[in-house]
Amino acid sequence: MEVNDRELWMLKRKRKKITHQMLAEVLDCTQAHISLYENGKTNMSPEKERMYQNYISKY
Repeated sequence: MEVNDRELWMLKRKRKKITHQMLAEVLDCTQAHISLYENGKTNMSPEKERMYQNYISKY
């Protein structure tokens, strides 16, 4: 089974114990949007996607 980029970022987020609520506040979106994004059911703008990845990387 191959892990895609979104799954990899979700795993990193979970390892660091970053919640959807924390990300939603930083990205100015809903927790549901974060969940849908991580599950591949919606997309984020490239800018928000960079912010998502940067927050997880730097946490």
